[in-house]
Amino acid sequence: MGVEGGVDQESWTLPRPPGAGGLPTDEHFFGPYKEGSALKKPSGKAPHHLSPEAQALWRKLHRTYSFELPASVLLLTTLAESWDRAKSCRDALVSQPLTITDKHGGVRVHPLVVEERQCREQVARLARVLRIHTESESDV
Repeated sequence: MGVEGGVDQESWTLPRPPGAGGLPTDEHFFGPYKEGSALKKPSGKAPHHLSPEAQALWRKLHRTYSFELPASVLLLTTLAESWDRAKSCRDALVSQPLTITDKHGGVRVHPLVVEERQCREQVARLARVLRIHTESESDV
């Protein structure tokens, strides 16, 4: 039980399953693998937590493009969530000024403007990753 540099090196070792002589396996940490449990075939149903407009966007994109991998469906869902959040920020900004005064008297951009811009940038990045082309891109 050597302590080197104030750290017990034995605490660095990973726990081993009972009776195993080698390193622990994924099964030790994550349980037994069940065929088909990790990768289910994605359905064409939009997630319920999205707004009706975002669900319509999700369904339209899911129909138009072939998303067969669960990772692609997850990215599509994230795209729709970001679109939803950007729209929520935009709707909230209708009754708000685009700038605010901070505690030092300086004028700053409203935080919802920043959030909307970040969400729109995320939608654009995810559209590129998923190879979703807008009409303006196809005209170029």
